[in-house]
Amino acid sequence: MKHEPITVIKHTNKQPLSRHIQNLLDRIVATYKGCYGNNLVSVYFNGSVARGEWKAGSDIDVIGFVRQQDFDADKLREQALLELFEDYKAEFSAIEALTIAESQFNGSNPKTNYRLMIMELDGTCLWGQSYDFSFAVPKNAVDFVSRLNATYKNSHIKNKTRAYTNPEGLGGWTKRLAKMGVRLAHGIAMLWGAPFEASYAAKLGYIKQFAPELYDRAMICEKLRHNERFTMEQFELLQGIVGNFIQISEQQGVTFLEPETSSHALV
Repeated sequence: MKHEPITVIKHTNKQPLSRHIQNLLDRIVATYKGCYGNNLVSVYFNGSVARGEWKAGSDIDVIGFVRQQDFDADKLREQALLELFEDYKAEFSAIEALTIAESQFNGSNPKTNYRLMIMELDGTCLWGQSYDFSFAVPKNAVDFVSRLNATYKNSHIKNKTRAYTNPEGLGGWTKRLAKMGVRLAHGIAMLWGAPFEASYAAKLGYIKQFAPELYDRAMICEKLRHNERFTMEQFELLQGIVGNFIQISEQQGVTFLEPETSSHALV
């Protein structure tokens, strides 16, 4: 097991966002302001759009940070963003939006710890106060990968149940598994010396360099990640790959949350 510090390579979009995407982000920020008022501290986004790597069908990943939790405002924000998304659904698969209160920075919630870690590693402040979330990033490789991939074992179990009980959602469950496969393989590569980098192209490069025995299976996941239609055979293939990567991760000392914990949104 590797306990040396992880090297983090934070890739930010060096090119200005297109006017169209900036308009969408401005509308999202305005929605947060309208729902939370003076309680809102900042709005962050991350993922492929923030990195300038988005393609048709990508998600818009956004988190608003507030001083105090407000469940009524959460419901208003959720409904308002659903209505806003109608103008963009031909280009993006979803607006994945969350709100986190400052009182949740205390480290007691594993899902919040994960999200704060992602904001530190891959987040961009759209509006308001910039936070230093370095406290949410574990210092050694095993703890880092454990936090990064904490809910994947649970997601692996849930996706299997969902696919067999709701075949109409097969495409969504399969894409989630494909993402998980690449990220789990990259996590194993990090245990063996690879840096962290959010870009999928970078992940695959590090897998090939530091964990070459996983590369072919990671490439199967990467190719299926871009499919539009899926078969149950492809889903079951990914189930096997992801299950194997989870097993290897556990053998290397990575810990996963218990199955009853709900899964986080993927980066």
